Amino acid sequence: METRKDVRQLIIDAAENFGHKTAYVYNDQEYCFMSLKDSVFRLANSLLDMGYKKGDKIAIYLPNCIEYVYSYSLLSDKKIFKNKELKNFFNI
Repeated sequence: METRKDVRQLIIDAAENFGHKTAYVYNDQEYCFMSLKDSVFRLANSLLDMGYKKGDKIAIYLPNCIEYVYSYSLLSDKKIFKNKELKNFFNI
């Protein structure tokens, strides 16, 4: 039985296994798995440099853009907020 992997390890494994194969296409430009890993880890290191740590809450509010892919990949194992929680957060 294989142990469950976290998103970080899945991204590393995908980069090692698929390298320069296309991970996704955005605005007719192809991005490879290695590029995805590098961008996600660069964002993760930036957040650490700003003082964020494991367990901190981070909200993503982005349009459909390339930065959303990196952010979602980085934070996808975190809690997803329900509409009621978001309305309270933004005082809607």
